[in-house]
Amino acid sequence: MIITNENWNEFSKYHLSHYNKAIINGKGPSFKPIDNPIGNTLISCVNDCFNVSNYTDLLVCNDIEFFERIDHSKLKTLKYLAVPNKIHRNGSPQPDTSYLNVIEIIEKSFFGDFIIFNLGSHPKNNNFISLKTHYSSCHTAADIISLLPNIQTVDIFGVGGKGYSKLLPTPKIKTLWNPNTARDGLNLIKASLRNKTVNIN
Repeated sequence: MIITNENWNEFSKYHLSHYNKAIINGKGPSFKPIDNPIGNTLISCVNDCFNVSNYTDLLVCNDIEFFERIDHSKLKTLKYLAVPNKIHRNGSPQPDTSYLNVIEIIEKSFFGDFIIFNLGSHPKNNNFISLKTHYSSCHTAADIISLLPNIQTVDIFGVGGKGYSKLLPTPKIKTLWNPNTARDGLNLIKASLRNKTVNIN
């Protein structure tokens, strides 16, 4: 099912309200692969973290290039996939690229719920929920979790560190965070999740 602005409240109530904790797994050195479900914890991964984790509830991805290398066998058991309405190509939104291009790639291997959203940097489409930040896919995951009041604690791995986890492939385009950008990036996540307990690992 495609989740839009119109059905977001009903979807979140019936599918996401039983979670009281969340994990966000980013690509940094402290990335922690998850092998199995963890109680009432919403386990989210961004980009290539998904391919090397054995269990994920929510995959968040702002870039269409990831779907060209996604593990389709793991995609078959994924519950929730979140991408922007105007998903990025080559690091930015393109007039001829949208979530519909993602559907073309994964329609034979993804059977879960497809959450479409507006990123803060994009023109707003009232058909979809809108998120605040566009710093990275980890920030997108935090913004989605911020919409779920039942989640009170968020554990964050692989965000804001120096370099990338050795468990992940070396990205073609490297986004190297210096101490200032790492601090600013983490502060944005904490601001998005300001009503929750946030643990940075």
